[in-house]
Amino acid sequence: MKKRIAIIVTILLILTIAILVIIIPSLLQREKLKQEAKALDAVLSEKEVNQEELDEILNRRVTKSGYVVVEDAYKRYSKDLYDIYKQVLAKISDEKIKQILTLETYKTDGPEFATSIAYIEQIKEEAKNLTNQYYEIVSDEKVLSYLPENFDDNYVNYYLGFTKNYVGDINQLSKVQSSMDSIVGLWDKQIDILNFLKTNKKQWMVTDKGLSFATEELTNAFNEKIKNL
Repeated sequence: MKKRIAIIVTILLILTIAILVIIIPSLLQREKLKQEAKALDAVLSEKEVNQEELDEILNRRVTKSGYVVVEDAYKRYSKDLYDIYKQVLAKISDEKIKQILTLETYKTDGPEFATSIAYIEQIKEEAKNLTNQYYEIVSDEKVLSYLPENFDDNYVNYYLGFTKNYVGDINQLSKVQSSMDSIVGLWDKQIDILNFLKTNKKQWMVTDKGLSFATEELTNAFNEKIKNL
């Protein structure tokens, strides 16, 4: 009887030690990682991202053991995804393109508009590459590439829990593609207007009030193209 009690006590002691040494520290590390991911997502969700605060979170590591591998992977992934997002925004809000259909451009780059057309084509190609990069980074294969090969499945599943909002979301992919198609369509319309002016280069001139065309037909055609932007 005493022997059985001793065995039970020993088992309970081992279980207690396991809880204190293994389970509780693991739960604490998991909670640290959860809070760190929440802090990172909060910064990235702001309308205007505080770059200093973002860099601070991305550069620090608050966990240990296998969790620090998950933390590192998630932060590197988030950084790369955000970098692509920033580049997309930069293309969409490109100031130089906004100034293309202006009197200054008509004066300095007309009537051939070789520089302006080439620049728009360049931005279009860069935007296309960024869209492809976005599609790649939200793929399952790319997301998992941030983790070591043959990494513990428990940690892998925990990592995928953080990245699930980004991976293979059809609605989000459609929004990205729709937004890019819309802006590229606008750039194509700008090129169409410049080609219209190029084709009719002897039929218009720049005045203080704008462009003056030789015929009412050309004036109406140009105004219609501008209206459709």
